[in-house]
Amino acid sequence: MFFLTLDVILFIFLLNECGRTKYPELYEQIWIKLLYHSLYLYNMIEEFHDKHIHPHFEHDDIIRNNLELILDDGDNYITDTELLSLDQNTPTDYKFAIYIQLNDAKTMRKKRIYKSLPDDEVYDCDETSYKFILVEVKYGDSTIKLNFDNVKTTYYVVNNEFNSDVIGYLLAKEFDIELPEQYTVCILDQNVSRVEFNERQILRLNKDDYEIITVGNSENDESENDESETDESETDESTSSNN
Repeated sequence: MFFLTLDVILFIFLLNECGRTKYPELYEQIWIKLLYHSLYLYNMIEEFHDKHIHPHFEHDDIIRNNLELILDDGDNYITDTELLSLDQNTPTDYKFAIYIQLNDAKTMRKKRIYKSLPDDEVYDCDETSYKFILVEVKYGDSTIKLNFDNVKTTYYVVNNEFNSDVIGYLLAKEFDIELPEQYTVCILDQNVSRVEFNERQILRLNKDDYEIITVGNSENDESENDESETDESETDESTSSNN
């Protein structure tokens, strides 16, 4: 086999030298035509790939297997939004979901975090107008630099919320580190302002800004309103009885 290959290479070399020295004009014409047809064939293959092969792996601006459910037991369930209604094995109990969509240039995967999947099956995935300069997770004597984006993916998506489940998921996925119950996330934002939040708070990304939400605030407000209404009703009853 080796000698056969060597013979073929030697034959092509001799044929090339013979054509170049004895028939220079014909030799040049053949190479020009060969180059032209090679480029033409390359363009045809590229066009065929874009029209008939590429669509099987990508449709619109959505990629296949674009939905990831983060389960309580640490496993992930990967499915597709277009097949979700037909997927009978889709878990109903999960920590949160990550919807993935390509950006307009189709060079980066935008990741939208959902507490629960939208009932109308409309998935928004709008990028924020800013990015943080630095994000660090601190616990004990340890400090871990956390990236919300890299060359191929970004979590800088409007309405994304980062609670202890999401922070723990990112640390486990990128560094194989288990997040302790108590921690602090330190942010140096786009305005070079330093912001911190802990395990009892949530970072929420808006289009042009962000906010830190304390978990249970809304519940406490509702409880306070209920107590206030109860006190008012008791006061009214007492007044009416006195009258």
